[in-house]
Amino acid sequence: MVDDIQIDYYDSNTKRYLLKQDWMKKVTDDDADYLEEETEKSVGSQQTSKVNLNILKRRFNQTGGLQWWDHGKTEIKLLCQ
Repeated sequence: MVDDIQIDYYDSNTKRYLLKQDWMKKVTDDDADYLEEETEKSVGSQQTSKVNLNILKRRFNQTGGLQWWDHGKTEIKLLCQ
């Protein structure tokens, strides 16, 4: 986020890091590896989060599936059945 405007995001369905702003695309043209590096970091974060959520579910004796979660830069909200 820059000035409360989303500039990029990781799509967990396609496992790709994507840019939202045209100016950001121009900035990253100088760094051909930027998107690939950010994708690799995000895939790793996704895997780590999945493991951590499974640990939390076990610790809090949650056997049901995960209904909803939001993983932001500073906050994780978790709701289990």
